[in-house]
Amino acid sequence: MVKIAVYTDYKHNNDVLCTRLAEGASDAHIKTIDADDILGDQLKEYEVLAMPGGADLYYCEKLNGAANAKIRQFVDSGGKYLGICAGAYYGASQLRWAGDRVDDAICGTRELAFVQGIAVGPIGEYMEGDFEQSWDGVCQLGTPGGIVYAIYRGGCYFKNFDGADVFATYANLANQPPAIIGQRVGDGYALLSGPHIEMRGTDYTRTLYKHRNNSYNYECGVADQMSPYDPENDSYWKKLLNELIEK
Repeated sequence: MVKIAVYTDYKHNNDVLCTRLAEGASDAHIKTIDADDILGDQLKEYEVLAMPGGADLYYCEKLNGAANAKIRQFVDSGGKYLGICAGAYYGASQLRWAGDRVDDAICGTRELAFVQGIAVGPIGEYMEGDFEQSWDGVCQLGTPGGIVYAIYRGGCYFKNFDGADVFATYANLANQPPAIIGQRVGDGYALLSGPHIEMRGTDYTRTLYKHRNNSYNYECGVADQMSPYDPENDSYWKKLLNELIEK
C-alpha cells in the first residue's frame, strides 16, 4: 500500500485530486494534511506528498520557513513530491505569474526549489480571452506515447530549468515548452505538472456552477472539448502517477 498525503490549506477544494489519486494508484491510502501536521513530522508516515492547484501565496504564508524545510527533508530522504498547477509553481526555484501586468504580477523565488528554473504562466492561448475571463481550457500535451489532452487552469510552463526530466510538452504552442517535468532530489523525486493532469472532462464538469460565473457557458464548452479524450487522459494519469511512486 502506498500512503499519499494531500496538502490542504483550507482555501481550496481538493476532492477531485484525492479521488483521482485513489483511482490512479493501486492500493493507495489518501489523507489530507496541513501545515501543522507537517511541522509535527507527519510526513514521515507517507511516501508521496501531493501539492494541489490553487494559489501558491497561501502555501507561502503557511509553509515558508520550518514547514518547507520539513518538506524538503522529506523528499531528500526518499519521499516523492507531486506538484500540480500551483503546486508546480511552488516546486520551482522561481515563478513568474502575470509578469507583464503590474497589478497582478507575482514574481520571485520559492523555498522548495526542487527544480532550478522558472515556472511561467498563465498561458493565454488556453484561456477564454483576457485576464479577467476564465483561465481554463484544454491543452495538448506531447508525450513519448503521443498526444494527450488535459485540463488547463492557469498553470505554468517551465524555462531555464537545469537538469530536469521532461515528461510532456505543450504540443500546440510555439517552441513546445515543457509542461510536466521531474527532478531527482536527494533520494527522492519531484514531479511538477503545469496542467491539471489528474482531471478528466467528467471531473471538470462536476466543479462547474452557474452562480456568479459569467464564464459558465465557455467552461461547459471546455468540458465538452475534453470529455472525448478522457480515456487517454486517464491512462496517462495512472502511468505518470505510478512512475512517480516507483522512482
